[in-house]
Amino acid sequence: MAAAWLVASRYPVTVYERELQVGGHTHTVDVKTSRGMVPVDTGFIVYNEPNYPNLTALFAHLDVATKASDMGFSVSLDNGALEYAGSLTGLVAQPANLLRSDFLRMLRDTLRFYRDADGSIGQAPVRSTLGEYLADNN
Repeated sequence: MAAAWLVASRYPVTVYERELQVGGHTHTVDVKTSRGMVPVDTGFIVYNEPNYPNLTALFAHLDVATKASDMGFSVSLDNGALEYAGSLTGLVAQPANLLRSDFLRMLRDTLRFYRDADGSIGQAPVRSTLGEYLADNN
């Protein structure tokens, strides 16, 4: 959409969209709250200025207001058999997990991934999928 918008300043552009709204995975819906209607982006949830400089510049050019917020991650599998959140308290959301060897192995592997993957960022272009990376690095 940004490319179409940019090119349209010099050339005729036609955008074809299969869905009822344009924008790909980006979609804003109005949600009724106790304080009234609030527009919520349901498709493009993650946005931060350091990681999206071009999008940030587009928002600035179009005078689109943005607001700082916190982002979190959590998962619940098999009807709560395993629950995890990306925070220290989230690690112990189910204290019994700290006695499970597979959970402790997951934590160890996650820490190893953060340590090892960080060293390869910015090196040669990545030409593998995450699955291939994990298989290659056990």
